[in-house]
Amino acid sequence: MAESPMYNGISAILSQPHFTSTLEQLEQEVVRLGVHMEDVMKKYIIEREIPNVGSLDPEQLREAAAKSNQALRDLGPDIQWQESFVAADKTFCVYLAKDEAIILRHAELSGFPASKVTEICNIIGPATGAQPVDGSAGNAPG
Repeated sequence: MAESPMYNGISAILSQPHFTSTLEQLEQEVVRLGVHMEDVMKKYIIEREIPNVGSLDPEQLREAAAKSNQALRDLGPDIQWQESFVAADKTFCVYLAKDEAIILRHAELSGFPASKVTEICNIIGPATGAQPVDGSAGNAPG
């Protein structure tokens, strides 16, 4: 199923490593683009408690990803898997989704638990500390 161009655009904005905008700034950009906020997908971290997941071999991980991908296809364009981080007994998955309900539905369909779902409200990184708060380019006052 093809992804919506609107979702792809917002995904591209949110996935930029230097993106440090506030939710308010994102909302302003969405309005500028003529998109309704209820149509914008939110970013979530899903913690999945899966015993010994860190010891799965590449083929087992491929099979798990294929199972997740099938559930995503079944659910349509309101949910997108970006990436997952595998630890010893947990995975931490990054998703874009319309709401938490569709994430929980994905967990049911895929068979992978959504032990904890957290909506991300902002993104920071090393470059955040180098940016002036007032939006100036770092020029010293006159």
